[in-house]
Amino acid sequence: MTQRIDLMPESCRARLGRKRQIRFWIAMYTCTALVVIGGNSLFEINKRQVRSESAVIREQVALDAEQRLKADQLTDEIRRIERAIDRNARIAWPIDFSQIIAAIGELTPESVYLTKVAMTPRQERASSLRRAKDDKGPEPLPRTRLQIECSGVAPNDHEMAAMIANLESHPLFERIAVEHVKPTMIAGREVKEFGVTCEIDFFHRFEIEQPLAGAETDPGEAADSGEGGR
Repeated sequence: MTQRIDLMPESCRARLGRKRQIRFWIAMYTCTALVVIGGNSLFEINKRQVRSESAVIREQVALDAEQRLKADQLTDEIRRIERAIDRNARIAWPIDFSQIIAAIGELTPESVYLTKVAMTPRQERASSLRRAKDDKGPEPLPRTRLQIECSGVAPNDHEMAAMIANLESHPLFERIAVEHVKPTMIAGREVKEFGVTCEIDFFHRFEIEQPLAGAETDPGEAADSGEGGR
């Protein structure tokens, strides 16, 4: 059996050993550098992704804050409108002027022409009898009444009396009074110029029923839509 004999000089063997160590450390440094570069690259990629996600989240947070602000503003506006509606419902008059004009127009005969319709709201204090009855309770509120002044011309006393009778029979109007009646000449014809006043008690609430199309209107019922003062 033969045995291998190394005839390489010691100096050459030492030189080759140093070269192997150099290659080993170069390989180690290269691997380390590759690991560091790869780790930095992954870190940068991850950091960019986190930054992108953070930007999206910030945008969502800003959008959410803006929407919440708008929702709060809308809520405040809704509450303001609700308060206004509630206040209007509490202080609103129980009947519209247009419905009053329509009622007067329905009650006015065709031959009678109204030249003026004036409405003046006024308050009347509670009577002493009412105050005595409510002495133990709170002071009664003043009662609001609407005074209506109607001026016009009628061909004769009969037509004027018919209008007054219509007003007296209507549940909406109270305290009908004739202020003046005097003859006058219009287009060479003698007619009656008159003034009538009546009142509406706003202490009550009124429900105006709308008639069906083509249905006849009963002057004694609550006023509905119709022509105004003629």
